[in-house]
Amino acid sequence: RTYRVSFKKILAALKDYYKPVWDLDRGGKELADFFQRVGFGDEQFRGRHSNRLFQIQYLKEQRKLDKNLFWLT
Repeated sequence: RTYRVSFKKILAALKDYYKPVWDLDRGGKELADFFQRVGFGDEQFRGRHSNRLFQIQYLKEQRKLDKNLFWLT
């Protein structure tokens, strides 16, 4: 999912109390480093491991789900 988020209100309303330590660059680098460390590459990110519709299609092709998406036994 993709969300649009604004932190303007928290930064304005709590400017004397809320002092974020992380920024977007630091968070992005942490994620990229982690994904590289565990071997989570582009194929996993764009494939059925991370995309529910691709996984459903795969399960249907493997005859594990019926046309109504119920498990076949």
